[in-house]
Amino acid sequence: MILSNSDNNTSKENQLKEISCEQGSTFAGYLYGLGYQERWNTSFNHKAVNIDDKSIIILNGIEINLLSPNTEKLNKLADKWNNKLEDMNFGFQISDEEIFDDAFEMYIKKFKPIIEGENKDISYSNDSIEEVINSKITRKADTSESNGASISFIIEYKDKKLLFLGDAHEKLILNSLSKYKKMNLKFDVVKVSHHGSIKNNLNWIKKLQTKRYLISTYGKQYNHPNKEVIATILKENKEEKILYFNYPLEICNELKCDKLMNKYKYSVVVGNGNSSVVIEVN
Repeated sequence: MILSNSDNNTSKENQLKEISCEQGSTFAGYLYGLGYQERWNTSFNHKAVNIDDKSIIILNGIEINLLSPNTEKLNKLADKWNNKLEDMNFGFQISDEEIFDDAFEMYIKKFKPIIEGENKDISYSNDSIEEVINSKITRKADTSESNGASISFIIEYKDKKLLFLGDAHEKLILNSLSKYKKMNLKFDVVKVSHHGSIKNNLNWIKKLQTKRYLISTYGKQYNHPNKEVIATILKENKEEKILYFNYPLEICNELKCDKLMNKYKYSVVVGNGNSSVVIEVN
């Protein structure tokens, strides 16, 4: 298993540039160009992934249990974007047309930070990890429509279970897990939601068990991961555990403390920001 650095130096440079006409072919455009639209979400009749339509998919012995999104989350995102497109005098609406997918993806890449209006997460950035562990943690839950429509799922293969939380809203995740046919909520790997934002990670940490937590983020724009999330993991999980980071974040330096690691039974694996982090699931 690989925890990749999707926002490496090349990607960071691209994020700072406006998208030109020559660069207009986005991921959706490439998929169309290669003819993949015929296999696009075939389990959902080529529509959006939706747990209200189907929650379990089996592919070549791999079982995928979907946890998010549902119809409500998808409709909220569609309404949000339709309203914004109307406000900004764009002469089109969300549709199933091929050209829309490409244009829409270009649009959200450029305008999503403005439209979401997402502020930096509030964090006890001046407190130590142990001070946060011993404090009362409060938060505001994520209400972002785009995050609410994020795909979250469990991959099961043989005796292994991997949980990928995407950016999904925690309330829906917990509701879906309550219906999960295998009530043993012990996973070999958990990909922490929304890069470790306190808005998406708190209550699930108290309910699930895992030895390996994956935290994928460059960390510069929104102060991710929040110390409250790391502190909750260390406090709630009493067993041996490993925290994986794909970038050498400031918080990693604090976590590399023998006293803390011995007390809270954890180790840290930190990527260099250039190459992928390989995770062995024995």
